[in-house]
Order: sequence, then C-alpha cells, then structure tokens
Amino acid sequence: MAPKDNMDNITLKEIDVRPPTRETAWRLANFSPYIRQSGDSIRTKWYMGERKLLDYLAVYIGSGYGVFSVNRQEFEVAGDDLVWIPPDTNHWMRGTSDEMHCLYLHFDLLYDPERSHWNAVIPGGMTDLKKHSVRMHPPVNDQIISQWQGKIITGANSNVKPLFRKICHIHKNFPWQRLAQAGLFLQMLEEILSINAEHSEQNNPHAATMRQAVAYLQNHLDQELNVDKMAASFKMSSSYFRKMFKTAYGISPRTMHRELRMWRAGEMLAYSGLNVSEVADKLGFSNIHNFSRAFKEVTSNCPLSYRNK
Repeated sequence: MAPKDNMDNITLKEIDVRPPTRETAWRLANFSPYIRQSGDSIRTKWYMGERKLLDYLAVYIGSGYGVFSVNRQEFEVAGDDLVWIPPDTNHWMRGTSDEMHCLYLHFDLLYDPERSHWNAVIPGGMTDLKKHSVRMHPPVNDQIISQWQGKIITGANSNVKPLFRKICHIHKNFPWQRLAQAGLFLQMLEEILSINAEHSEQNNPHAATMRQAVAYLQNHLDQELNVDKMAASFKMSSSYFRKMFKTAYGISPRTMHRELRMWRAGEMLAYSGLNVSEVADKLGFSNIHNFSRAFKEVTSNCPLSYRNK
C-alpha cells in the first residue's frame, strides 16, 4: 500500500523572490513557440518576390549581403543581421552577393492545436491570404515584440547565430523534438530581447550608471546604505539619483539594498553554519533585534526558524 501523503511533514525554506517584470510574466504565461519550417544553407544570388505570410519569419544572414523590404521599407542586409517579419506583412527578399549563408525559421509564437497544424510554401506574388485567414497568426500582446519588423539586429555579436543553427538542426533531424525546439527558441528570443535592450540603453545616458549602482549595492551588503553618499559617488543629487533608479528598476535603491541584503542573509543562515547573531554581525547590523525585524519584514520568517528548517 502506498504511503499516505502528509503535507504537514513538508517544510519549505522560502525567501521572497522578486517576480519577473510584467512583460516577462506575460511571455512566460503565453509564449509557446512552434517551428514550422527551417533552413540553413548557402545560396547563390536569389530573389523572393513580394508576399505575405500566415506565420512569423526570422531570417539570419550568416554571411553575404542583399536587399530586403519589410512593410514597404527597403534596407540592406549583411553578415550577422537578423530580419523579423510578422504575419500578414508585405515583404520581399533579394540576395545580391555571389553566395549568401541564409538561415530562416517559419514559426508561431502562440501555439494553437486548432490553428498551427499546417505546412505550406507561400510563393512570391501571393499577398491576398483572405481565403486562409483561419490560419493567420493572431496579434501578439507584447509591447516590445509586437513592434518588431525589418532588421532588428545589425551585426550581432552574440549567441543568436549558434542558437538559430541549433534550432534548424534539431528541426531538420529530430522534428519530433518539439519541446527542445521551443526551449531553444525561447532562449534565442531572450538573447534578441537583451541585445535590443542594450541598443535602447545607448539612448539613455544613465543606463550604464544604473547598472553600476546595482553593483554598488551588491558590494555593500555588509553595511547600512547611505543613499546620499551613493548618489554623490555617481555625481548626482540624491533626489535625481532616486528618480533615475526607480525609473530603471521600479523600486528605490534602499528597497533593493534591503532585499539583496536579506537574500544574502538567507544564504548565510542556510549554508554557512553561522548562528543568527554572527550573520547579523557579518551584515553590519548593530544588534540582532534590528536584523531579525528586517529579515522578517522581507521574508515573512524569523531568522532562527528559517535557519532551523
């Protein structure tokens, strides 16, 4: 006879973890990539006439050069450029070099068993897809990705290309491994988002400073935070520094410092062998009572019970 489950005997060692951003949470809950077609080949001069698609198309230029048009916007492409073409969008593509290493993926971002199970080659010249509208991928409610079209990465020095090639390889040789393809695609999507975020930060004069500010907090967990001193180290007034930090991360520097500090405390209580008083001292608290109060406010646990779990 199988033993009876007894949830009362289970203790969970918890410490509050900041949830993902609203955009990431939405992607986690909704994105389920489905790779429909793929290619990884060397092409001689080639041309695909204007058309529209029912799904997404991503094209990575491994080498060579050409001219593409997406939504009637013409642009040149070359090695390590990534082109993103949403569904129902006019586009044409031309490889003008003698050889072009061209990788591509046709895919759904939102898998739907009632809509996604089709496979067809849509030729150049086909721009009226009304008869096939039931197969059209729906709009994606993502503030960033829904805006992507055309060349979204230029000269990518990143992990995008090897991930792209691996997805193509698995799709061609192990087509039944749908979960592997989806997982790799999500990994690649995060790389693309990260690259785009870095490019966006180039227009934000304080983006690098805010990253340095987080590093400052991480390096000063063993002491109380002096925000005025911290702001001065970055040559900002305290009020302006607080404003820029909250704009970047959604919380104040003091709140982030406290949460990082208590996360470090949780690690020390769990793994270091130090007692509560020693952990409080290591993290610069003047007494164990202040430490215990701060720890409980952040984690909803008292340090002693957390350590003994």
